[in-house]
Amino acid sequence: MKIEFGKIPELSESQLWVFPYRSDIKRIFEHMPENTAFLGWNAISLRELIGRIQLELFPQKKQLRPPTRFAIVHRVLLQYDYLNEFDELKQKTGIAESLVELFVVLDEAAILTKSDVETLFPKVNEQTKDALTLYIKFREELARQNYLTEGDILTQATDFLSDDNLNSQNKNIPNLLHSKEKIVFHNFLEFTIPQREFIKRLSDKFEVIINYSSPANFFPVQWREIIEKLAMDFSIQLKFPQSADGHWLSDALSGKSERAHRALRFDGKHIPNFALLELPDPQREVEFVVKMAKIIMIENKISPHNIYVITPRPERYEALLNWQFQESNIPFSSGQKYSSNNYIQILLEKILTALRTDWRRKEVFQLLKHPIIKSRLPYRDDLFRIERECIRRKIHSRKNWLEWNNVEIAPIRNLIKELDSIKEFNNPKRLTELLDKIATSISNCGIEDSAGVKSDFLAGISNNKRALYIQQWNELYSQAEQLAEGYGEFHKLDGVKLLSVLLHIYRPPSFNSDEYVSGIKLITVEESRDNRAEVAFFIGFGKNNFPTYPKKNAILEQEYNEFVPFVSDKIWVENLSLILSMMSAKRFYLTYPRKDGEEDISAGQPIDEIFRFCIQDNADIPTGTTLSTYLQGYLTGISDRVYAEAQEILQDMIPPERELKFPSFWEYRDKSISVSQLEQYANCPFKYLCSVIIGEAEPTKLEETLSMIELGNAIHKILESFYREKYEEIPHIQFPKFDYDISWENIRAHMETIQNNYN
Repeated sequence: MKIEFGKIPELSESQLWVFPYRSDIKRIFEHMPENTAFLGWNAISLRELIGRIQLELFPQKKQLRPPTRFAIVHRVLLQYDYLNEFDELKQKTGIAESLVELFVVLDEAAILTKSDVETLFPKVNEQTKDALTLYIKFREELARQNYLTEGDILTQATDFLSDDNLNSQNKNIPNLLHSKEKIVFHNFLEFTIPQREFIKRLSDKFEVIINYSSPANFFPVQWREIIEKLAMDFSIQLKFPQSADGHWLSDALSGKSERAHRALRFDGKHIPNFALLELPDPQREVEFVVKMAKIIMIENKISPHNIYVITPRPERYEALLNWQFQESNIPFSSGQKYSSNNYIQILLEKILTALRTDWRRKEVFQLLKHPIIKSRLPYRDDLFRIERECIRRKIHSRKNWLEWNNVEIAPIRNLIKELDSIKEFNNPKRLTELLDKIATSISNCGIEDSAGVKSDFLAGISNNKRALYIQQWNELYSQAEQLAEGYGEFHKLDGVKLLSVLLHIYRPPSFNSDEYVSGIKLITVEESRDNRAEVAFFIGFGKNNFPTYPKKNAILEQEYNEFVPFVSDKIWVENLSLILSMMSAKRFYLTYPRKDGEEDISAGQPIDEIFRFCIQDNADIPTGTTLSTYLQGYLTGISDRVYAEAQEILQDMIPPERELKFPSFWEYRDKSISVSQLEQYANCPFKYLCSVIIGEAEPTKLEETLSMIELGNAIHKILESFYREKYEEIPHIQFPKFDYDISWENIRAHMETIQNNYN
């Protein structure tokens, strides 16, 4: 075995390339030259490889899938009375999730037998010992139902591919490996213990290579120990270059500030390849991303789908990004776990909320506003009228809704009737029946089969959304079938409770097609390792959300690494994964907010290292130079149009002394207001508003430009917006509306009153 650096995958008949993710393979195919012979069967993800091994070597067994694992864990919890009752489902499923996480870690650490588990007992406390005892029961249930975990498959395959078998004319070699001379594992940062042992056994027959596309000198010194430890696990002699000088990020993390500083410069007429900015708040981060993305797209002709926005908090930034990109007419798509486009999951959550609250008017009205249900309503814009009618008729209870004969709420009424008929499932496989009833009630049409929904279920919806609905619904059916398979016929569970369990583990399908993602994409930190962007914006990072600190399991009173050695380095692997995703982008911008809501945020490692080496401790920067002056100094030499855009970004986004005295992002009549203009406004509000609103220093011909009432209301709107944004609350001053008889003296007095109160 050996480790190689700086080699791009080249598919051939004699080599099998194994990748961490399926999307890595897709990117290779996208960049293959035209008329290249199809070699798709020579590239496979690690998960697919394990599945192929299971099908060929152990066809009588079944591979354990995540929903089935969750169901079996939950079944064991019920069987051994780990949960006293099934009420308070949300809290109880949290226990099951923590156990699933623990059991996956044990599987990765090759703790697969009862004797393996018992060797851990002296190292753990009583609570952890109880969880390990439950793991033994879980393993017994897996054996009874004929399931194999990933660890089981690899461990048994390692034993199966013994020396005797290997020398028996390759009879027991999986077909995928026939005629192969090399097996290359590309860009892996870690292997579980079963994976490691399996790869060692493969190396007895094949030439096995662990390959990285980045050169060795790209890896920062602080992170090399991960690759070195991986080499040590396979007894590979590995020698890194003495210094890391091949990439600006590795330079920054290695303390080579001069080179990192040079990388920050604007290169001729081009936008810088990277920038690291501390901004006042998430709003300013989003503004920076949108404006910089627009400049890059125009100046460098980069397609939106090659730009990623990566954040540890997509739920916080999605709405801001969506609104700002729409305002700039830039296509944007999130479509991930936190996406508001996850229509099916939101629909089910609203249904369950209404069921648990006896279908009060408020919950049902929220259901009516769901896009799927709205598509079935004859009058989509009359929801407020329906709500007023509900209030007038005092329609609050489930009974009231069933008795109200109104065609507009027929889908909800039908849904109530169908769900009322579901009392208990004797066989959890009827969970799909519950989904059928939901779809049937909403659409007034049947389901074609368990794999899809009839087209009229999505009547009136655009083709893109229709495809998304169907994909999500199919995914939900698949999850439901696996969940029911895991439960078997052990327990009689209420249909609504089973649906809650399903919803708790359901995740919307990933977007693997440009049909669903045609614009700039928002992805999570974890997904950044699975994506390679031409331009990457990393936003919203701070000391509490950068993956630097080990996570604790809710079931345990101690960390994994206290009794499972394999887990000890996983957090550093996550760090290096994020760093590598940064290094893979041609252009890279990292921002973090100085304030996020109620508390100040301090940058966490390694962000503060990047700042320290790239900016703050740079010997070339004169003492006292502020960040805005430092970056703005590199705007010389680029085109006037780009200069104006970039100057606006830097001036508006970066406070002159790391503090904005005035808010900088609001507009009136398409005239941008910069920091300097706001400072001018603070000194002379009268002349400033005159120059911005009517374009004159003095209102000599006011009647010919704006009426007095228009001018008064405009000033009122601007001042109120400004002061409310600046002070959030205005407790001791009222903003009077202007009357038609207002005079210019009244406007001046009104402005001066406000100015005197807040300066």
